[in-house]
Amino acid sequence: MSRSYADVDFRNDISKALNEVKEKLRFSVKDVAKELGIKRQAFYQYLKGTTTPRSEVLIKMIKKWDLKLEYRGVRITKDNFPTITIPEVEKPIQLNFYEKPMELKAGNLLISISSKDKKTISVEIKQAS
Repeated sequence: MSRSYADVDFRNDISKALNEVKEKLRFSVKDVAKELGIKRQAFYQYLKGTTTPRSEVLIKMIKKWDLKLEYRGVRITKDNFPTITIPEVEKPIQLNFYEKPMELKAGNLLISISSKDKKTISVEIKQAS
């Protein structure tokens, strides 16, 4: 079962960027996979474009190699990767707020996340009642 729900074009862009970096830096897939906390087979799949990295792995790769990608018209670089930090949340959260707003409770805060055009994110934070 694939964890990838990203567009095929985005997967191909990731594959192209990783292959360019691999050719330029001539790194060992074994060493890079270990550093990223993934299996070698997973990295080979990213290189082939058969699957998309999980967001936390993609963030590491973007920051490590200064990858420049575009997803649905939004430019993603190490300097503008969207980051949301939520206190008192122990597990990673899959953000899927494109169809309808998403609400999260973190401590005494209620966080509402939404996007009307898939290019901008609206975040509203208020005291939970």
